[in-house]
Amino acid sequence: MTFVSDRRHGLEEAVSQVFEESEHAFCFEHLMELFKAELEGLMVEESKDSLIEDFINAAHAFTVEEFDVCVERIRSVSEDLAAWVGNSKPELWSNAFFKGFRYGHLSSSVTELFEDWIPVKEQSSVVQIIDVVRCKIMETIHLRRESSMNWMETALTPSAEQKLQREIAKSRSINVTCLAENVFQVREGEEAVNAVNLETWDCTCRRWKATGLPCKHAIAVFDRTGANAYEFCSKYLTMQCYRLTYSSSLNPIPDVGRPVCPDPVHGKSSLLSRARRLPGRPKGKPMEPKKTSTRKIRCSVCNEVGHNKATCKASPATPTSE
Repeated sequence: MTFVSDRRHGLEEAVSQVFEESEHAFCFEHLMELFKAELEGLMVEESKDSLIEDFINAAHAFTVEEFDVCVERIRSVSEDLAAWVGNSKPELWSNAFFKGFRYGHLSSSVTELFEDWIPVKEQSSVVQIIDVVRCKIMETIHLRRESSMNWMETALTPSAEQKLQREIAKSRSINVTCLAENVFQVREGEEAVNAVNLETWDCTCRRWKATGLPCKHAIAVFDRTGANAYEFCSKYLTMQCYRLTYSSSLNPIPDVGRPVCPDPVHGKSSLLSRARRLPGRPKGKPMEPKKTSTRKIRCSVCNEVGHNKATCKASPATPTSE
């Protein structure tokens, strides 16, 4: 499994720690935006377009030699820009150095289309948003499953089949020399020489590993040995794997807008009824009545509770004035 993400702080370390057996690649579109920011104020527009093209070619380069040629072109214009490219960890975005499998996908631009794909309103709740995503996924699974049933019955998906046929057409003028049981030398023209290893599914041009489809050099070897090219394609590009991916469906969830809570009486889940808002302005909270004092009266003469000195029967009579 390969993760493709931007260069957000901490992602590179987190992926390697949590998914130890997976590879992590930088999203090239995000990297391109950073590269364009480095170009600001450096030169005229014509030079910028040329540098952008060299940077794109560096990302798609399959060999170190091809990558170095692109970087040297950038260096001829700006030494600082070439240094930036070298410090941007090419092993995480260039085909020439990346060790994982991306099958030709250098960017994660699919996330940018998410807002257009999911019609979500601003006032939608989290539950409603999740349900919209679920419905769109259900629709996508159904459409792709149905469309795949109308494809021609080939071993590969239509797009992968077209790519393989282009490589087959390029392989007809390549000379093959057997070096070992599963190792072959292929020569294209006078100088271009590559080595193909059928046991490891590898070619020194690196296109086989990067795309998941045999390159023209490997196909030339298949013609020499009588091997079937389809048996050396990645299983993830086959028709069988594609249909298996969309063979299952997501079940609908009724009353998704109403939360579920346990019934305290019967112990079953029940749907909460929505509170109905009454018309008019909501009333404020009523004021609490003033608390009356509960302090008891104690007489200072007899020390009894319930009366005071003026009404005490035990107090001596007040003398009358003559």
